[in-house]
Amino acid sequence: MIDLSWCLNFSYHTSALLLGAVGLLLIGSTSDLEQRQRRFYNATMLLLMLLSLLKLVWMLVGLYEGSVVVQAVADALGEALNLLLFPVLTAWLLYLCGEPLRGNPTLRTVCAIQAAKLVIALAEAGFIVPSGETAQPLVTADLLLGIALLAVNLVILVRRWGKLEGSQRLFFVVCDVLPTAWMILYMELFLMRDQNRRYLMQKEEVIRQRDEIIRQKEELVRRETQVAVLQMRPHFIYNTLMSIYYLCRQDADKAQQVILDFSRYLKKNFTAIVSEDTVPFSEELEHTQAYLAVEKVRFEDKLFVEFDTSVTVFRLPPLTLQPIVENAVKHGVSPGLDPLYLSVLTRETETGCEIIVEDTGPGFAPSDDKEPHIALANIRERLKTMCAGTLEIASREAGGTRVTILIPMKR
Repeated sequence: MIDLSWCLNFSYHTSALLLGAVGLLLIGSTSDLEQRQRRFYNATMLLLMLLSLLKLVWMLVGLYEGSVVVQAVADALGEALNLLLFPVLTAWLLYLCGEPLRGNPTLRTVCAIQAAKLVIALAEAGFIVPSGETAQPLVTADLLLGIALLAVNLVILVRRWGKLEGSQRLFFVVCDVLPTAWMILYMELFLMRDQNRRYLMQKEEVIRQRDEIIRQKEELVRRETQVAVLQMRPHFIYNTLMSIYYLCRQDADKAQQVILDFSRYLKKNFTAIVSEDTVPFSEELEHTQAYLAVEKVRFEDKLFVEFDTSVTVFRLPPLTLQPIVENAVKHGVSPGLDPLYLSVLTRETETGCEIIVEDTGPGFAPSDDKEPHIALANIRERLKTMCAGTLEIASREAGGTRVTILIPMKR
């Protein structure tokens, strides 16, 4: 994959290849070099060019699938040449400064560091540990050892600057200072990329955990909805069946209509059990109307309903409107109370769609009955979880209750 680090590496090895070619031209045009120095410079430039060429081949071939063998060969040859380059440079620098090479501690240090880099290269290739398991620490260690190699040569160069001639100084500055600056830059880039990668991984983990919490919460709400459906009031079912029973003798056509409305009500209830998403408001409205049609048969002179639902193009959780209306009927229709007037209104606002359910019943206090509050709390939680909606309950000035549901529009 081509990214910033790949481009930086490619530019570095391309520059090294061109530097080696320019170095060969300069060495060939210089006549005051000793034969031994000329041979060393030529060998070093050729070694640098060959190493850079192999690195470029390794990078370019790695972009194509099915080129693992060629990439492995180029990588192996590159590492072998890399083993020679730094020790040879250090040995030649010490030689020009007049220091003995046999048993030299600086040269031994360079060879030890280079051997450590070889071990890391084998580990990165998967020969020591499974490939990919410790990629980041190994790359970091390899970069640090490379900087250490260059630092050793840089220290030698600075401390023995006066023992070198002008062309020798230029040669070792080019071969040591420039690679050191590049490796420090690459190290900074690598660490920055590693920090970004860790940040992205942590961010993905936080998002994954958040999504899992939301999923579990939605599943809990769905289960609660199923339980609410399965806990239909036995008295309601019993009374409806008894009403149908008596209507069969008194008004067969009306009994048939009540059976149809009751069937629609049951169907909507059981559909809500398997529903895992929001439903169109029109379906929830049909469910509510089927329920009220059944109740109006029982409370013909005690229940009056008005619908003003011109706005219907929005979605909401199943079993949102119907339980609210059922609560109003349950607590507002009684032989000792005045007839219940119930209205259902929908309208569009600047922030979304609003449903307003008003009744003229006695209302209820928190200490009266916990059941309606539990049901409304469940509806409020489902609204919040499934569509970021809200539910508010307030008392009307003229008596009764006003329930307002807001379904925000999707951005």
